[in-house]
Amino acid sequence: AVMGVALVAEGGPQQAATPSSLFVVTETQTLCFHLQTSTKAVLDHTGVSAPHCCVLRPPTSPGAPRLLLVGREEGLYDYTPDTRAGCTVYEGGKARLAVLRRYVVVVTREVSEVA
Repeated sequence: AVMGVALVAEGGPQQAATPSSLFVVTETQTLCFHLQTSTKAVLDHTGVSAPHCCVLRPPTSPGAPRLLLVGREEGLYDYTPDTRAGCTVYEGGKARLAVLRRYVVVVTREVSEVA
């Protein structure tokens, strides 16, 4: 099942944005479809187990690519349209990811201890 989709468009403020890549995250894979070349790249053979656990991050600097951020049980993973770009260890179940300007919001699942 598809758990998340993100469309990346290229183009500066002076030109119309053209869709260039489509990120798709399933339960078992993280993929990128390159729209100009009609090709598919398997970025990772791991997906996510909950919806809303992937989001596009804004560019870190002018000209930098937008990154797809995927939250999994063991951490947060960044992807460019071509490869995995890095990770941050942040253990625990994720319920939702969001981006607010340059900040990433991670909503986690509460784990209750049963004695």
